[in-house]
Amino acid sequence: MISPKELINMANGSDLASIRQILNKIIQVALDPQSNAVDLKNLIEADPPLTAKILRRANSAFYGMPRKVSDVLDAIMFIGFEAVKELAISQAVVDLFQNGEIHQNGYSRNSLWIHCVAVASCAKLIARRELRRYGNEVYTAGLLHDIGLIMMDQVL
Repeated sequence: MISPKELINMANGSDLASIRQILNKIIQVALDPQSNAVDLKNLIEADPPLTAKILRRANSAFYGMPRKVSDVLDAIMFIGFEAVKELAISQAVVDLFQNGEIHQNGYSRNSLWIHCVAVASCAKLIARRELRRYGNEVYTAGLLHDIGLIMMDQVL
């Protein structure tokens, strides 16, 4: 049987621990009234997949830009801190769900990812309709609500 101390050490060495550090930095910058878009840009540019995702979002038909956005700073300014924070969280978490292996009890990370995105989307929709808020915080909560299952899968 694993002791609680061993379990904590295993958890601190998992992929979740490194993602937590990245997310903490991005969220701190996004929520800090003293920070600016350049601070967020510097964090994002250290992560090429996130950079690509943010530029794709800024250039999507949804935003209808008259010109192509190729600078991360321009993309942040255009789509906003909240959208960038949501993308950063999604990008950081998506790697955890990549293992599509189905275990004997029917658990698969791909199915869990679909479930978490559905919960996050529904939570955001409810927040927008009922509370008249953007709902980005509840989106994040919905996305991460079952993160303990990934931790148990990785550690145990």
